[in-house]
Amino acid sequence: ISPDILIVDEALAVGDSRFQKKCNDKMDELKSKGMTILYVSHNKGAIKNICTRCCWVQDGELISIGNVDSVTKMYDEYMNNIKSLNLIKEEIKEGKYELS
Repeated sequence: ISPDILIVDEALAVGDSRFQKKCNDKMDELKSKGMTILYVSHNKGAIKNICTRCCWVQDGELISIGNVDSVTKMYDEYMNNIKSLNLIKEEIKEGKYELS
């Protein structure tokens, strides 16, 4: 199968380290061929490893989309109770995050 877009949902959340390496290697191969991969995960390490762009969806609402480091930083600040979701949304509007 050679889809235009590959959707992968929490693929690395299961399996042993050999399976995870096999998945990572295959995704790297597909990325190098220019395939678009929509990777869904809560694992920030995997997201940073696999993705070139990132979006944060909370309760069905798109909170942010942009570069991986900025979006995962916002998510960390929210999850660690450093900032409220409303404050993060306001800071996004004010351009306080580098998202491009």
